[in-house]
Amino acid sequence: MSTQPAIEIVSLWKLYRMERLGRLPPAVRPRAHRHFVQTSDDLAVKEGRALWALRDVNLTIARGESVGVIGRNGAGKSTLLKILSRVTAPTRGRVRLYGSIASLLEVGTGFHDELTGRENIALNATILGMSARELARRYDAIVEFSGIGDFMDVPVKHLSSGMRVRLGFAVAVHVEPEILIVDEVLAVGDAEFQARCRNRVAEIIGAGERTVLVVSHSMADVERLCGRVVWLDQGTVMADGAPEETIQRYLSNFRDSQPGEQSVGARHGSGSGDVVADGRERWRLADRTDRSGNGALRLTSLALLDETGHAVHSVGAGEPLIIDIGYAATATGRRKASINVAVSDERGNRVFWMPSRLVIGDHLKIEETGTFRCQLREVPLLPGSYNIDVWCNVEGAVADKLIGAAVLRVVHSNYYPSGKFPSSARTSVLVRYTWSDGSRSNQARSPETEAASD
Repeated sequence: MSTQPAIEIVSLWKLYRMERLGRLPPAVRPRAHRHFVQTSDDLAVKEGRALWALRDVNLTIARGESVGVIGRNGAGKSTLLKILSRVTAPTRGRVRLYGSIASLLEVGTGFHDELTGRENIALNATILGMSARELARRYDAIVEFSGIGDFMDVPVKHLSSGMRVRLGFAVAVHVEPEILIVDEVLAVGDAEFQARCRNRVAEIIGAGERTVLVVSHSMADVERLCGRVVWLDQGTVMADGAPEETIQRYLSNFRDSQPGEQSVGARHGSGSGDVVADGRERWRLADRTDRSGNGALRLTSLALLDETGHAVHSVGAGEPLIIDIGYAATATGRRKASINVAVSDERGNRVFWMPSRLVIGDHLKIEETGTFRCQLREVPLLPGSYNIDVWCNVEGAVADKLIGAAVLRVVHSNYYPSGKFPSSARTSVLVRYTWSDGSRSNQARSPETEAASD
């Protein structure tokens, strides 16, 4: 990633006034307008006639950096992106953009309702700086990505909101802007389109050539895609740093919210790894190009092991598992660092996250080459396939991050005495429990309870 800036934001303020000048008589409106403009901004806020959407925001974003922006509704996220996209102007401060920019702010932004999909592709591509020759070369790829090729000659006013998003996203990611801004688009549309968007954004970020800003209420998406996160609250930057730390601060701010992610046991090993398996039992990560981070440490391999240390390609629900992660580092010794493993389902939803800092602290002994090991006493997952994301922070910055580093396949087992599993529509994880109607003979017990009573 380059150290040259792609975006510079200096002392940025944005005021929204609540006076309704448009409803005043025409003869009164000019004088009223002058009066309101001359009124102090802070006085207007104090009197309830205006509000600050952004307050003294200062950010520098480097070329090739991927940054997530999080916060509650009304925190100023969309206002910030609209200023960067030149949709609205700041009240105070300065924004400098170095490079072409494409923005996906709202459903159908930039579309002309009376034009067809084909005509809107040409219009948007031209606005975003694509030549006619380049558009002709990429048109088929844009249509294929959108998945709505049968509707290219239909006016977009007749398209659903999901189809409009597909079209807008397809154009934006194929014109290859130097700066790409995405506001909640990853949460719109069906599951297949969301997965396609995530994968495409991950490819863009992995290439490291374009700057990407993502606004989302999905913490899983932000953490999976971004190497840095900015938390806004009431227009003010509350935190700016590594994704998991910033997200945890954001979530901890709400006392009445759901509890944060739970972790299971993890331990650190400094050996070079004794188990070397061929095929799909060990994922070789050293040559992956779709990674992000500053390179202070590089993840080189990942293996799934059973409790005896033998490599496996699947695990039974409720059975133990060891995740063995190889690495190579440029800076050694005891460093402020953490290794993170997150597991997501096939739809990209985060199921659980296991940060090493919660169980062994935030300082690790780092060798030139070595392994980290995360040990689960039992895999609390329903049968199915799951994606494993792995990343490492060194001295507060993301050193290496790989989305989809490996695939975990969970198979059926006798986790419950009945041999059955709950529906995946009702739960994401397995828990051990007992039921009783007061009679010992009618007590329903989990496998662990059964074993203890034998």
